Amino acid sequence: MSSLRVTSPPVDRGSSTLRDEKPSGVKITRALGGSSFTRGDPGKLASKANSKVTMSNIRKKVLLMGKSGSGKTSMRSVIFSNMLAQGTKTLGATIDVEHSHVRFLGNMVLNLWDCGGQEAFLDHYVSTQKDQIFSNVAILIYVFDATTASSSSEWEKDVQYFEECIEALRGNESSNGAGVWVLVNKMDLVGQGPEGSKEREEGRRQILKEKKEELEIRAREIAVSVEGRDTRPIRVYGTSIWDESLYKAWSSVIHTLIPNASLIRSHLTHLRNISSSIEAVLFERQTFLVLAKSGSEIDADEDELDEAEVQGGVKGLDRKRFEKVSEIIKGFRLDCLKSGEAFANWEARFKNATMAMDVLTSNTCLMLVASEPWVEPALLMFNIRQARKHFEELQGTSVSTPCLICKDHPECKYEVNEGQTEVEWGHG
Repeated sequence: MSSLRVTSPPVDRGSSTLRDEKPSGVKITRALGGSSFTRGDPGKLASKANSKVTMSNIRKKVLLMGKSGSGKTSMRSVIFSNMLAQGTKTLGATIDVEHSHVRFLGNMVLNLWDCGGQEAFLDHYVSTQKDQIFSNVAILIYVFDATTASSSSEWEKDVQYFEECIEALRGNESSNGAGVWVLVNKMDLVGQGPEGSKEREEGRRQILKEKKEELEIRAREIAVSVEGRDTRPIRVYGTSIWDESLYKAWSSVIHTLIPNASLIRSHLTHLRNISSSIEAVLFERQTFLVLAKSGSEIDADEDELDEAEVQGGVKGLDRKRFEKVSEIIKGFRLDCLKSGEAFANWEARFKNATMAMDVLTSNTCLMLVASEPWVEPALLMFNIRQARKHFEELQGTSVSTPCLICKDHPECKYEVNEGQTEVEWGHG
């Protein structure tokens, strides 16, 4: 049973609580099985960055390539334009190259090149336009259509073009160090047997495994022939715009572009520990892609979990949980937009867990998950809000109130004032 409760909260301009401060605004809470979502004004939700923090844009060029009909523009629209999967049926083919700019974490700008996949364009990309297309690339995302895997001629033709793209990328000195992601898309359309059956799922896994092995070998051979060695293996994901697999693949891409990912993970781990939680997960605020998490890496295997994760029972949790949360929150946010409101925060109480998500910085949301029965959502919300200022500063180039992590972390590239006398975040 679900219910919708609408109340009009008092305007409190001096408070740091999350409220819609517009005089005519309303606070809407939807309860779903112990969960509640709150809407508010996004412009007044996050704390402002300290005036001492200076920002400089970091531009990252991302190529989105693949043959026409593979689903490049559809996945881009679902991830970056809040389009529902069913809405992508109205999209037309991309003509030549479409450019879009997406801001992440305040000062990082994603310069996304969506390259049309018609054969006339494909030939030009790897010949007359090669120097322009493949210069200064941070990430190449090549999208295959999984439904062509059963056709040896179509698949081979696509793979040959993929090889030409890899060769052009590896041969461009300005793109030295560029990562390559391969998304075998439309996985929901392959496999034998009824939808949801073990037979069909096993068939999909087998197809992906075979194609992954083939593509890794072909890409390795190109890298060795061009550079003499292969130091940057490709990453292969099976995706579909109809499930959470798309979020998992794109989260992996974005995570590698974060310049201070290790430092952020260390702060998230500390926040998790002092909040009596088992997980702290950082989401990008517009796309709800997972940027970082506490403890182990995002794609860590079970034997790579840290002690707190093992003791907290993370090993037994759904490995797709973050992507499923992304889908749920993004769907609710679309509901908010339809009624002229904006997503503010979310909290849930279950038999064995307490969860809370709130705005952390102007570009991120943070979710804390606790398994201790005494932990209240209000406590998790309070800790997120207390951490806002420090995490906002981590998006800049200097930290006015450094904590012990900032001072001691080997990858810290921030200006740290050693004479700092203020109480340090989390250590005071």
